[in-house]
Amino acid sequence: MGKAISYDVRVKIVKRRQSGESYKSIAEDFGLSQSGVKKIWYRYQQVGEAAYLPDYSNCGRPVVYQPADYEAVNLVRDNAQGAAYVHSKLVQQQPDKQVPSIRTIQRLWVKQGIQRPKGKPSDREKKVE
Repeated sequence: MGKAISYDVRVKIVKRRQSGESYKSIAEDFGLSQSGVKKIWYRYQQVGEAAYLPDYSNCGRPVVYQPADYEAVNLVRDNAQGAAYVHSKLVQQQPDKQVPSIRTIQRLWVKQGIQRPKGKPSDREKKVE
């Protein structure tokens, strides 16, 4: 399996490649594969200095939930409860079904524009009993 290549090493790879060194010699000096060195170089050619930073956009597996799953999330949230509460309620209601994770629920609410504001509520926002 591949390993992460540090920012400094990526910069050195690009500098050495710009000076005309071969992929093979660069890879041997840093203990990397030639394909890894090529990927850094090609990415540098495409996006410039952004190639020095890691790209995690393709990491993880995409999980696709049906619209009914998201409707269930919004039905459970009858007040301004947090995602952890809603997740626990869904797990209780549907123990045999895979429910969206807490973070997925939070992202859904951000996308819908119905997330709670961060931080503690002000005195005006607190319930008066």
